[in-house]
Amino acid sequence: MRFWRSWQWWAGLAAVAAFVGASILWFDRPVARWAAARPEAWQDLGKWLSELGQAHWVLLPGVVGAIWCRWWRPDRERLARFQAYCWAVALPSLAELLLKGLCGRARPKLLFEKGIYGFFPGTGWHYRYAGFPSGHNVTVTAAMTALWVLHPPGRPLYLAGALAMMAARVLAKGHFPADVVAGSFIGLTLALLVLRWRAAAVPAASRPPPAAAEGGA
Repeated sequence: MRFWRSWQWWAGLAAVAAFVGASILWFDRPVARWAAARPEAWQDLGKWLSELGQAHWVLLPGVVGAIWCRWWRPDRERLARFQAYCWAVALPSLAELLLKGLCGRARPKLLFEKGIYGFFPGTGWHYRYAGFPSGHNVTVTAAMTALWVLHPPGRPLYLAGALAMMAARVLAKGHFPADVVAGSFIGLTLALLVLRWRAAAVPAASRPPPAAAEGGA
């Protein structure tokens, strides 16, 4: 069964949409002001974690692994997994750039400096208006989703990594809560779509169980 046909995914979409809407109206500004008032060490930690969430760092292990399994120590099954990981990270990361440009949400810094808050469609090509969705969270959640499916033993760590990046982007004053929640859901969904598309390239012996491939649906 395709995960987007499952009631769990639709329930998740409804919950995320409800949270994002409520957060934009009532929670984003107070939480952003709370984050801005935290000790500088908290903000530095958020910025440091945010740097680790840059797409090039997240993609690097997959690229290195694919090169290793293709030319240095040929391994068809592992190569297919590394390639699937790279696609599952790269395509959602590209898609979020388009979404940012179209949505044009002002980042928290504009709220603090000029009192500007809200969406300004079509302005998201400028950094300060590229707040929705969070690109870091799209990328990191896509990566954690790919690892969740392709390498199940580390699942608690993958969940922790996705949640840590959500907190980091708010603490770093880069995003509002609605941005990181929406970004994470988009990353999860697009990664599952890409992994389903790439499933034919993964040798049968190394494919995850059907339930895992469908995201537990």
